[in-house]
Amino acid sequence: MSPTSSNYAPIWIRTTMGSVSGTLTLQGATTSGNASLAAVLDYRVVRYTSGTCDSSQFMAGASYIVGSSGSKAPLTTAGAVTAVTANSASATQLCFEITMAAAADNALQGTNVAVAWEIKGTSGS
Repeated sequence: MSPTSSNYAPIWIRTTMGSVSGTLTLQGATTSGNASLAAVLDYRVVRYTSGTCDSSQFMAGASYIVGSSGSKAPLTTAGAVTAVTANSASATQLCFEITMAAAADNALQGTNVAVAWEIKGTSGS
C-alpha cells in the first residue's frame, strides 16, 4: 500500500440449512507487527447485495457497518450489528475498504502488520 491508496476485500457469510436467523457483530481488529503502520491504516465496511467489492460500494446511502460515506475508522473500531437470514437463504456480503493515511511516514516502507477481525454470530432464538 501507499499513502491514500485503498484495498478492498469481500467476506460472504451464510447460515446452514436448518438454522435460525440472527445477527453478526464485527469486532474491532487485533493487530500484530508494526504498530506504527497499523496506526496509519483506517477502514470502512459496508453490507452490499450486488456488484463487486470495490470503491463503488462506498457511496452515500450504503449500508455502513463501520464508518460512513465521509469518514473512515481506526482498525480497532467495532462495527454495527447486522442481520443474517436463516436456512442459508442468502449470503450476508460485507465489503472491507482499508486505506493508508496521506501522512504515512516513508520510514514505514518495507514494514508489515497482520490484521484480524472476529465476526460474532448470535442466534435469533
